Amino acid sequence: MTSALDAKKICEEQAGLLFPEALNFHLESLELDRKGKFWLVTFRFDVDPETPSELLTNKKTAVYKVFHVEVKSGQVVAVKNRDLN
Repeated sequence: MTSALDAKKICEEQAGLLFPEALNFHLESLELDRKGKFWLVTFRFDVDPETPSELLTNKKTAVYKVFHVEVKSGQVVAVKNRDLN
């Protein structure tokens, strides 16, 4: 069984590999899904500006990712964009 703290650590490691461009990496939320099968771990991070208007203002873009970690195995089975609506 994977604890909440273990799930967080696993996701931090995976995020570093998947998103090396990430800046200001922060944990937003950590919760068990309704069925108790997955930890849902949400991280927020910034990425450097990409469009010309973003470059002029040096505006960073916030990105939210939800990692699904299987409680039994501790494996990350999905990484999704968080719906902000």
